[in-house]
Amino acid sequence: MNRSFLLALIHMGIVVVLWSTFGIEESTAPRAWTRTQPYDPYDLMRGRYVRLRLLAVSPPFEQYERGKLYVLDNRLHFAESPCCIPATAASEPCYVALRRSVSFFIPENIPDPSVLKPGEELWAEVSVPAKGDPRPIRLAVKSQNGDWRELPVGKH
Repeated sequence: MNRSFLLALIHMGIVVVLWSTFGIEESTAPRAWTRTQPYDPYDLMRGRYVRLRLLAVSPPFEQYERGKLYVLDNRLHFAESPCCIPATAASEPCYVALRRSVSFFIPENIPDPSVLKPGEELWAEVSVPAKGDPRPIRLAVKSQNGDWRELPVGKH
């Protein structure tokens, strides 16, 4: 009985440490809004989610294998250094798609946010930790005329 109780305490301690680490990181890390390319909205084993390929603002370039993400004017930017592939042609602004996508889990009672009308863009607010991938916090849809509509998912 003592061994199982000790094991349960160790497991709870690990969960509390991870939860507090992510909570502190989310509240202190810079946040930015970034365009996304959504895909793969459902997986039988993982539940209902949307995979997001994050797009960061970048100067035009050919292709780089490594780079650094930073927040400037509430937007996710990519610093040139030889991670990403061009996501748009040489238009203003130029976006790069991060190779590693992120998952955003969605409740069963809302429509799939990856299904957009023509001219709409899916945007995600992400926290940008010093190390690791950006973590999505909430989603919004930007219409062709520039209006924003926040979706009722994520943290508020």
